[in-house]
Amino acid sequence: MPAREDDLVNLGIRIPRSYIEALDTLVTLGFYKTRSDAIRAGIRKLLNEFFILFEAGEKVQKELPKAITSGKMRGVPRDLVEIQLLYQIYPQLQGIQDFMADFLATYGKLRVASRENPEKVKELEQRITEVLKK
Repeated sequence: MPAREDDLVNLGIRIPRSYIEALDTLVTLGFYKTRSDAIRAGIRKLLNEFFILFEAGEKVQKELPKAITSGKMRGVPRDLVEIQLLYQIYPQLQGIQDFMADFLATYGKLRVASRENPEKVKELEQRITEVLKK
């Protein structure tokens, strides 16, 4: 849910120019209305990832004692049992479903943008690749 205008705080940050160029390309392609919208979306995704991790951790810790003492997992190191539980729990989390829905929607927009403005999409891909390699 978007924040009300009176809830917004102005924040000055310093980020690499390449990030701004990539953000501007996302705005130009219509993925976001403004740089601020793109940055807010990125922060929201980061916070959602942590929420999912916290939720998964709580569920794993609740199930871990039962899993360790069960016949199938008896004698298996605790870390491996925990990883197995994470694999079982993650698909059930709403955040993963939201992520996939968002991913598929963005993928669809990117396909449309690729047809309408292939040069700009290629430029975006190159900028994102450069940013992530640093």
